[in-house]
Amino acid sequence: MKSEKNKKKAKAHKSDKKSARKAESTVKKSLDIPLMVRDSPQRVYDAYIMNLSGTLFNGDLLMPGVDKLFAALNVMRRPMVFMSSNSHTSPASYQKLLAKFGMDVDIDQIFTPVRVVNEYLTRNFPDAQVMAIGDSEFLAHMAADGRALTDDPQLADVVVVAHDRDFNFAKLNLAYRAIVGPKKAKLVVTSMVRSWVTADGGSEPGTRAIVRAIQSASGAQVHCNLGTPEPAFLDYVFRHLDSEPHKTLVVSDSLTTDIRMARNYGVPTALVLTGEGSIAQAELAAPKDQPNFVVDSVVDVVPHYIVDQL
Repeated sequence: MKSEKNKKKAKAHKSDKKSARKAESTVKKSLDIPLMVRDSPQRVYDAYIMNLSGTLFNGDLLMPGVDKLFAALNVMRRPMVFMSSNSHTSPASYQKLLAKFGMDVDIDQIFTPVRVVNEYLTRNFPDAQVMAIGDSEFLAHMAADGRALTDDPQLADVVVVAHDRDFNFAKLNLAYRAIVGPKKAKLVVTSMVRSWVTADGGSEPGTRAIVRAIQSASGAQVHCNLGTPEPAFLDYVFRHLDSEPHKTLVVSDSLTTDIRMARNYGVPTALVLTGEGSIAQAELAAPKDQPNFVVDSVVDVVPHYIVDQL
C-alpha cells in the first residue's frame, strides 16, 4: 500500500503532466496571433498577468496610465494577477507597495518566486528538510509558511537558492556539503536571471551567479528552476487564475524572461516600452521570443475605445 507521502508525490506528478499537456495545446492555439504588432490589442482578454517592476512602477514612481488601466479592467470585470521574478521581495511587500499607490490588491493575486517555491515544496517535497539561501525577507516568508528549515547539511533534503546580497563562502560551503552529503540534497532555484536592474538605473549580478557558484563547487544540476522564463512559474499562476492561457495576456517590459516564458507557454504577450526591453531588442530577437504587441504605455494593452469612455 502506498504511503501518504508517495500518494502526494504521485498526485503532484499527475497534475504536472496534465499542466504540460494543456500548455502544449495552448501553444498551438496561440501560433496564429501576429508578432510585433505596434498597436494596442483590438480585443479584450479574459484575464491579464501584469509584471510589476518596470511595467507598473519604477522604484517609487507609478508608471503613466496605470490608474486608467485598472479602471478599465475593473469596469470590464477582467481579473488581474501580478508577477515578479524578484526572489527577494515577498507578495506581502508588493501588496504594501501597490497600496501605497492607491491600488487595493489581494495578496493571492501576487505571484513571486517566494510564493511559488513554497507551493512547489508543498506539492513535491511535503516532508523535506529545507536548507534555504536568501535574504532575511525570503527566509522569514518561508518560515512563516511552516516550512521545516535547517542549516545542517546532514539533514537537508533540498537546497533552495534565492537572491542573496550577503552570499558568502560559509553559505556556499553549507550548500556544497548538503548536496554532496549522504542525503544528496536536490538543488531548487527561484531564478536564473543573469543580472537585475537597480533603482538607480544600473545593474547588479542576479541569482544565476550564486547558483553557478554552488554548481561549480558541488557538480549539481538544477533540479527545478521556479523562476522565469521556465514554464513552472506559469503553471502555478494558472492553477489560481480562472482563464485559459491563450485567452490571457501577459504584460511585461522584459523580453528575455517574462515574454519568452509566456510565448513558450502559449500565452499572448505585450511588451511595454517603459522598462528594460526596447523596440530594437524586440526586432532583433528570435521569432519565438518576440512579443505579439509592442506598446508605449501600460494602458495601451486595452483597446483605446474602451479607455476613452472612462
